[in-house]
Amino acid sequence: MIGVFRTEVRAFSDAQIKLLETFAHQAAIAIENVRLFKELEVRNRDLTRALDQQTATSDILRAISASPVDVQPVFEAIARKLRSALATGDGRGVPLRRRVHAHRGTSRFLGGGGEGDPTGVSDAPGAPDARGARGALRAIVHVPDVMVDPEFDYRALAATADWRSLLVVPMLRGVEVLGTVGVARAQTGPFRDQEIGLLQTFADQAVIAIQNVRLFTELQASNRELTTALDQQTATSDILRVISQSQTNVQPVFDAIVASAVRLLGAYSGQLKPGSRAIRSSSPRS
Repeated sequence: MIGVFRTEVRAFSDAQIKLLETFAHQAAIAIENVRLFKELEVRNRDLTRALDQQTATSDILRAISASPVDVQPVFEAIARKLRSALATGDGRGVPLRRRVHAHRGTSRFLGGGGEGDPTGVSDAPGAPDARGARGALRAIVHVPDVMVDPEFDYRALAATADWRSLLVVPMLRGVEVLGTVGVARAQTGPFRDQEIGLLQTFADQAVIAIQNVRLFTELQASNRELTTALDQQTATSDILRVISQSQTNVQPVFDAIVASAVRLLGAYSGQLKPGSRAIRSSSPRS
């Protein structure tokens, strides 16, 4: 509301009332403009954050597709986007002595600030994980203030590193825990549901990267085994063909056997000695 007072005892004129109504409308317009502008700012921040998150997700998926035999580039890409730490386990749900595969300062998307240097693979206790906070390794660990949480064990580390709130998400493949993705920030207070969901997305992408490398490695091993089996069958067929073509002379057969053995076994050279007979065959590896 808007009101005016005067000492004279007389009514306000219609023009004066109209003028005050005009000022009231202008005040309402100003209030509405500020409200709309703030809503627009919030919407723009949300859109910018969503675009950043989609871009980060695309970058990580690109790293996954470009690294079929190595998860390290994927871990480093996730750490760069989050400015966080990723730690992997030993395949049985037990962390490897806080072995960090990628580490960066504080979280960008999760409200942190400042820059950090990537540390790569490290055994230093620089990455938050679920063992020093509430909850089991298979559960999300969410600590709004590590200094007042009675179950948090790393207060000295948190004080040294200057972080107060912690969020750790396990990297799960079914019931198997492959590791954790953790972020810490200097501000106290809970992480938002959207922030927790984002960290879960990055944890899932890390699991996809690990799974892709495992499957690709298994496929390579299977292909090598199939290639070896095919080479052996081909060599056997070649030797049988030489046998059928050398019914009066065993020397070509011996030569073919030694050549195949050297090639298939990756040997430097080979030699065949048929008992006490003087027939021999040797073949150095080319």
